[in-house]
Amino acid sequence: MKHYSADESVIVIDINGEARAHSDRHLLRPHIAGNEQTLGGEEVVMTYCGLTNLGMAYTPEIDGQKVDLAAFTQLENNLVMYDKVTGEPIQQLWGSKESDQVANDKAPKMKEQPTFRMPFSKFVEAYPKGQVFLNDYITKEMRPTFWQNPFLAIYDPIMDFIFETAVTFQAKSDKPTFPTIKVKDTRLPNKALVWGSEY
Repeated sequence: MKHYSADESVIVIDINGEARAHSDRHLLRPHIAGNEQTLGGEEVVMTYCGLTNLGMAYTPEIDGQKVDLAAFTQLENNLVMYDKVTGEPIQQLWGSKESDQVANDKAPKMKEQPTFRMPFSKFVEAYPKGQVFLNDYITKEMRPTFWQNPFLAIYDPIMDFIFETAVTFQAKSDKPTFPTIKVKDTRLPNKALVWGSEY
């Protein structure tokens, strides 16, 4: 528990008994973890939106074609990614190409893999051989020194401050960080934390 605290909430992917834990803190800036990695014999990436605390795992493939995901922007307070091969935007919520989704709600999409949350200490108990996602720029042993890479040594702390400020505002203010949502749902207060399930 060197890099995660015992009570830190982690998003877990478990495929064929092989699991990987991801904390919100380590996912915040890359937004995407696991490119070019396999878990339980399958390729799987964890996508994460820091504004909604939404983690979704996908098999990075659409209609038989592999996609190479990277963070692009936010829209309606949710993550929009893009495929580095084609440049096509892909919305995190539905996992299909943005152009296909507009035209057809049955568009080909990435296969979503089940995820769940638990405290890190419980993950360690349940998966003693489980993997843990570490982000290099906030893990001291993985971070380059100023003399190794002066640009990153200056850039990363500035970006951390910007992201942490936005996420803190999002968590503490009734207003969204980016006021792009046009529909207001009055069933729950703004920013109420909810658990979701497709089943």
